[in-house]
Formats: sequence, structure tokens, C-alpha cells
Amino acid sequence: MLIAAGALLGCATPPPTVTFTPELTPSSEPTALPTATVTASPTATLTRTPRPTRTPRPTATPVPVTWDTIGVGIERARLPVPLAGLDVTAFAYALRLDPARVTFRVHYESDNPRDVVQWREDLGAAIVINGSFFSGDFRPVGRIVSEGFLYGFPLDYPEDSIGVPGLFTILEDEAAIFSAGRAEFTPRGMRFDAALECYPMLLLPGGQPGFSEETGLVARRSVVGVDTEGNVLLIVVDVPALTLFQLARWLADLDLDLDSALNLDGGRSTGLAVNIGAEQLGIPSVVEVPIVLAVYPR
Repeated sequence: MLIAAGALLGCATPPPTVTFTPELTPSSEPTALPTATVTASPTATLTRTPRPTRTPRPTATPVPVTWDTIGVGIERARLPVPLAGLDVTAFAYALRLDPARVTFRVHYESDNPRDVVQWREDLGAAIVINGSFFSGDFRPVGRIVSEGFLYGFPLDYPEDSIGVPGLFTILEDEAAIFSAGRAEFTPRGMRFDAALECYPMLLLPGGQPGFSEETGLVARRSVVGVDTEGNVLLIVVDVPALTLFQLARWLADLDLDLDSALNLDGGRSTGLAVNIGAEQLGIPSVVEVPIVLAVYPR
């Protein structure tokens, strides 16, 4: 079973400098034409040759997705993931959550990191997914809001890095993802019920892919997204199948109606645990993680 996950800190490699050569355009000054001598004969009619019509680029047909209800305000789907060089398709695990019918919390314990499955058992939550980046001493790399407290500092990526950081937030019954850009951005003064800052934005607001360069680095992936209806999507790819470039375009091509999507910590940190009635799933993270995003029924 496959599932979508975030890249490890430092996985983004600055892209090479690209030099664009401006296209030469014809001069806007008119050129004098030679004078024609007309003899006494039927008058000739000059006809301008029309320019060829530009053929529009074909629009990709979104890959359909079937959602099954597994709880109040909670739906589950399995998303097809192409495997490069193989004639088989794997499937990622996805959850669609209504923030007006479930409760989101960010949990952080630097002195007691655990794998994601153990986190869920200890918290008694319905769903737990790994959160954002952390350092070797289990401190947040990037900002988080947990239980009313702000931890960490803004992510700082250089101007020549690929993509930009983003911030997933919960305030009362509304979820949002802010594109942090390349300067310190503090929406609402970081006064949120819960928040995770991570890198990179996979889909910018409006659904446009936000990671423009192919690095060739595949990893397990974790993703949080918000669709045009305000629902929160959690997606995990449980095998190293996609680069960040491929992940962004894969999300855009699926019929998920995503407005924005943010890459969470991935690789060995990727993990997801679900305990909702008959729906039982445990994908343990390979390493212990200090930050998770948990979902509770109301």
C-alpha cells in the first residue's frame, strides 16, 4: 500500500541558474513597399494571408477519485500512484476531513518522541500523521502552534531555493494554508488554535504546482492539503516513489479539487495511524518524531 509524505529537512537542492534569451521581435516601424505600376487591365484585389491559429494546449483530464465515508466528517480514498519503470500502479492512502465536524491538534514533545503509531495509541486520537521538520535534539525546525503555545522560528530558505515554505493553520472551524514566501510572514500574529510550518508548498493557492524543478530525489511522502470547500486532506505515500516535482504534479492531476497543499516531513518520518471503527491502519514512522498532527471526533 502506498501513501503521500513530506521531504526530510535539507532535501531541497538549489536549482541551477537559468539564463533566458529574449526572443527577437520584428521592428514596429513600417517598411516602405516599392511602387507598383498598374496597366489597364482588371483591377487586382490584394488579400492579406491570415496568421495561423495557435492550437491550445490540451487540458489533462483529472484522475477520478472515489471517497468512502468511515466516520462523521471523515472520508477515505486510495489514490493511484504511478511507479516509474514498472507496469504496475500502487495506491496512496488519503483522508478528507471536515474541520467543522472534527478537531485538529498539533502535539509536540521534544523529551518524548515516538513513532506515529505509538503517538496515536497514547493520545487516543482517531487519526495521527507525522508533522513538520525537527532537529537532532527534537526541536521544531519551522514554527508550530501546539496547545496555545508558539514554538520554533520561521523557516529561512535562500532566494535561489526551489519553492517556498508554507503554513497549515486551524482557527476555530476553519483550515487554511498560507504561502510564506521568501520573507518572514506572520499571518494573524500566529494566533491560531494549531499550526505547522513546513517546506515546500506543493500546490500554491489556486491549485498551481509550486515546486518547479526536478531534483530526482524520491522519498516516502506526507502531505496536508485544503480543498476549495475548506476540507482538510491528509495523504501518505508509504514507499519512495515520487520526487517533490512529481508529487506536486500528481496532486494537481488528481480530481481532489485541492486549492493548496503543503509537503510535511517525509522520508523516514512519514507515518499515519487510523482507528475509526472498522477502519484500522498503522504505518509506523521509521524514526521517532516529536511533532504530530492529530484528529479527534467531536
